[in-house]
Amino acid sequence: MHVTQLLNAVISHGALPDSFLSSTVITIPKARNVSMYDSANYRGIALSSVYLKIVDNIVLHKYYGRLNTSEL
Repeated sequence: MHVTQLLNAVISHGALPDSFLSSTVITIPKARNVSMYDSANYRGIALSSVYLKIVDNIVLHKYYGRLNTSEL
């Protein structure tokens, strides 16, 4: 019930709490047989909040017909 009220408030006010916008970046190696000492051999993955993912899915579902992609 509290999560529903929070998500309804986010959608009606159009603002997100700062904690929703923070993420943790972890690094993973690009391949197994590369040098682990070279930073170019890693890629960063951002882990975001579960609540932000729920808000993203709601917005995508609600405005799917209005969202367009570009060739760029």
